[in-house]
Amino acid sequence: MILWKLRYIFDLYQFFKFKEKKRFHDVLAYPEFSELPFMNVKNLVSSARDEKGKDIINLWKKDKKKLQLYNEGDVHDTLLIAEIILTQPGIL
Repeated sequence: MILWKLRYIFDLYQFFKFKEKKRFHDVLAYPEFSELPFMNVKNLVSSARDEKGKDIINLWKKDKKKLQLYNEGDVHDTLLIAEIILTQPGIL
């Protein structure tokens, strides 16, 4: 529940700042976040929307450890960005 709230806050912040929706994968590449210690697990699944869900299901069926790594990394990276946005106003 908390993760969805943070993602909502982040998406809303980005919407008002850039007037367009950004993909989280793209946000990880922002220069403002280049010093953050991301886990960089987005490459474990396809970035194509149609394939991403299938890849996650395949991980769930065949490689639960990799799925756990993907989930932990996604949450970790989201929280790092949320922490920066909430503690350093004007960073973006």
